[in-house]
Amino acid sequence: MIIILEGLNGVGKTTVGMGLSEFSGIPFHRPFRLAGVKNGFYPDAKRMRELGVPINCYHEEVYISDFLRSTKCPVILDRSLPSSIVYGLFDEDIPNSHEDLEYIRGIWRHNMQLAGAKMIYFKCDDYEVAINRCGDRMPFSPFQYKKAVDLMDKEVSRSELPTLVVNAEDSTVLEIQQEIIRNLNLKGGE
Repeated sequence: MIIILEGLNGVGKTTVGMGLSEFSGIPFHRPFRLAGVKNGFYPDAKRMRELGVPINCYHEEVYISDFLRSTKCPVILDRSLPSSIVYGLFDEDIPNSHEDLEYIRGIWRHNMQLAGAKMIYFKCDDYEVAINRCGDRMPFSPFQYKKAVDLMDKEVSRSELPTLVVNAEDSTVLEIQQEIIRNLNLKGGE
């Protein structure tokens, strides 16, 4: 099973994903992060960026989707193309033309659909809730956050993948994990 966790910073994706991985035995992948460390970047990530190697961006999402299409490797992904596009729009790290972006979406969507991927969208409209959870890791002002939520809603919809939307504002981590386990019919120790 391929599960994609999507949502903005501070909504609980990593915490829930690590718990789902522990429960199900499905590997959890958070690109360029230290294994088992919630907020620790892989030591070489900064240097790779300095060298111009694109990381945590739409480029790698296309390659990952192609790999998953061909292998159907079970994995829980902490973010994928929707996040890369939303965050990239703020960093100006996406293709300039609408046609190029739609082409990239199309390749990713096709690969993920063939791989049988399912998406979990952690929905949180409340900036205060998100910033209280992630503190200085929040890259957005309150105004930008509202725009980012709107963009994320659109990108998740454009994915055209089977998507479970979870309430990341009012639900606990345990409640969200139980909802995902129930909806995806996950079994312990798969």
